[in-house]
Amino acid sequence: MKYLAFKNRITDAAAINRVLREIYPKAGRERILYRVNAFFWPKWMLTVIYFYFGAVAFIVLSPLLESVIVFVIGVGRLGWNEAQFGYIKLYDIPYSFDHRSPFAYVLTYSIELFHAQFVIICNVCGDIWLLCYAMQLCMHLDYLIKILEHYEPRVEHHLRDTQFIAGFSQKHQILLNIADDVNTVFGVQLLLILISTAATICCAGIYTLTQGVGKELLEYVAFLPCVVGQYYLICFYGQRLVSSSENVGAAAYNHAWYNGSPSYKKSVLVIMTRSQRSMKLKAYGLSSVSLGSFRMVMSESYRFFAVLKHAVFDKKN
Repeated sequence: MKYLAFKNRITDAAAINRVLREIYPKAGRERILYRVNAFFWPKWMLTVIYFYFGAVAFIVLSPLLESVIVFVIGVGRLGWNEAQFGYIKLYDIPYSFDHRSPFAYVLTYSIELFHAQFVIICNVCGDIWLLCYAMQLCMHLDYLIKILEHYEPRVEHHLRDTQFIAGFSQKHQILLNIADDVNTVFGVQLLLILISTAATICCAGIYTLTQGVGKELLEYVAFLPCVVGQYYLICFYGQRLVSSSENVGAAAYNHAWYNGSPSYKKSVLVIMTRSQRSMKLKAYGLSSVSLGSFRMVMSESYRFFAVLKHAVFDKKN
């Protein structure tokens, strides 16, 4: 569903990409001023992403590892000739042929592994694009904040001030338009991420109560931090986008605007008014995606699980 929601808006996403490419700093000195490296996949974010792929690798390879373990245990107990390979598949679905032979097992496991890889790519591709767009917006906003805080207008430099504030206002409006386009492209996807995160947390808790400790529980335990971490990344940059967009108005107020000409002051007032509408990542039809929404999803998921546990499982006992 997430992939289809993103695929349906792929043309709009490409348009956002073109605009960001046009305003991206080209020269080396310009990139230093924009602090490009500070917004290029921080290490903590890469750690979360690597953990995600590591956990997924554990899940998709666990049937093969279990089959090998069954064979090794069989060799120890029954000997090499009597031991049997487990031939455990990734998906518990029947085939029209017997997969319990070396060639058939390699074939079926390869097909299922390819399918799992395709599902993973579809699951994360839209999120990665969303994070890239959010990081780019934060980078440009932080640059605008920095240059505005250090700018000192003078009445005698009216023409220079007018050119500066006009360019600043134009760049700020471009970023606001990009933020609106990002919500148009990713609104449905953000809603699906929110729902799937809450559902996964609740299902993991219910599975623990109903099934107990087992291989499936270990896979859930490995997958749950991935889902939560994936949602946290989006909420983190959603919060940072809100803070950066609001700080533009604070920078406009805190710099020496009172030394400028009347037209400069009016332009600053327009920027301050515009900044009151902060940029947000919005789940389609719901509130903005931020650290506050992350805490809400975690707490509400736990409350739902606690109520269900009390209403169903505690009464049985």
